[in-house]
Amino acid sequence: MSSSRYPVHLARQHRTKQTPAEEIFWRHIRKRKLQGLKFLRQYPTGRYIVDFCRDELNLVIELEGEIHDRPIHMEHDQSRMEE
Repeated sequence: MSSSRYPVHLARQHRTKQTPAEEIFWRHIRKRKLQGLKFLRQYPTGRYIVDFCRDELNLVIELEGEIHDRPIHMEHDQSRMEE
């Protein structure tokens, strides 16, 4: 999961512009609050930046917000799911 080809500066930018859902979720899992597991947020992996991940478990968590209701984002999300 960690072969990062996506620009790191974009991942950093995503961290400063979290959605309300991402902020709430991050508050509950940061600093190993979830069973002592360390999660990364806005993590570049391949061609994408995932919302949250636990690399050692190959676990990715994507939180969908209202931006994903737009047709252009729906098409992009569908193509990502098919990869």
